[in-house]
Amino acid sequence: MAMRGNMRLLEIAFLIAGFTATAAAQMPDLDQEMIGGMVPLYYAAVQNEDVDGLASMQAFADEAARQRFLEMTKMMFAATDTVVRGTDVSKISIHPDRTLATAFVRVQATVFNDDRTDSFDSTQDLVFVTKKVAGQWRLLQIMPRAQYLAAVQVDALGRRAAELHADHAAEENTQRDDDSWDIPVDDATEELEVAVLEPYDEETLAYLANAPVRAEIMITPANPTEDDQLEIDSLSTGPTGATLRLRWFVDGEEETDMENEEGWGLGGLERGEHVFRLVVEDENGNRDEVTKTIVIR
Repeated sequence: MAMRGNMRLLEIAFLIAGFTATAAAQMPDLDQEMIGGMVPLYYAAVQNEDVDGLASMQAFADEAARQRFLEMTKMMFAATDTVVRGTDVSKISIHPDRTLATAFVRVQATVFNDDRTDSFDSTQDLVFVTKKVAGQWRLLQIMPRAQYLAAVQVDALGRRAAELHADHAAEENTQRDDDSWDIPVDDATEELEVAVLEPYDEETLAYLANAPVRAEIMITPANPTEDDQLEIDSLSTGPTGATLRLRWFVDGEEETDMENEEGWGLGGLERGEHVFRLVVEDENGNRDEVTKTIVIR
């Protein structure tokens, strides 16, 4: 009887353990939800020009940093008026220690000048770098995804180079207090400024390496006249390290001289509608294209 009773207790224990594991697997990640919920709240505050609301979402190093943020944000709101048309969070990566995280965000907005006489449409791929402070997620930094990719690549290069030279690090390598390195390359010391950017992990790197090709154009001014010079910029993105081929078309004609130019200018267009098309392709044949129509008045 004692053995049968013990076996029954073991069966119950296994059932409870199995139920607990299943329930845990099905529970939503509250950190993911909090970070994902921060993005629309942030842009609602931007659209409503809520300076204090934006400040409450930041992780400031000190009071001086907070005051600088308040001053710069008030200046921005005095000069522009932003209408957010949509936000999309494609991925959230949380560090194993659960105190740092990155969110990959696409934001579409229309930005007006202070008297709403001019505007431009903006689509940006951004990275929100966040930190958990007293149980709440706060913003450390928002940066363009391309800048984040570059920082990650430089950081990975620096770490790899440091590993390769570990045997004689004491003689030839010097790590400074700001986490940048003097790293010997080809027997000549070449300084690589490596800003150690956290957080990222193998999952994040895999995501970035397989990110889709996205074509995006920004043209300013948004409401040009015949006398204006148009500034045409590619905001396109692709996988980590990918070389993107850019092909530009204006009113159906390819601008072959502008191939692979990320930014260029164009003037002298006649009044009426003009259609700009950008085709973006990486070395593996992945492609995307976007069209934008501008009216010259």
